[in-house]
Amino acid sequence: MYDYWDHGMRNGYDAWGGFFMILVLILLVLGVVLVVRYVSHDVQGVTKRDDALEILRQRFAKGEIDKKEFEEKKKALK
Repeated sequence: MYDYWDHGMRNGYDAWGGFFMILVLILLVLGVVLVVRYVSHDVQGVTKRDDALEILRQRFAKGEIDKKEFEEKKKALK
C-alpha cells in the first residue's frame, strides 16, 4: 500500500497544503493589485489636478473667465 517515504500523505501534499497554497496565491495577487491601484491612484490624482489647474490658467489667459472666477475655481481645485 504505502511505501516507507509516502506516509499516506500523497507525497507530502495533503488537502490542507493545497488549500493554503491557493490561499497564499490569492493573497499575493490581491496584494499586488492593491499596491498597483494605490500607486496609480496617487499618480492620477496629482496629474488630474495639475491638468485641471493648467486648463484653468489657459482659460484665464484667453479671457474666457475673469480674475474672480479664476480664483474661486483655483481655490476649489486645491
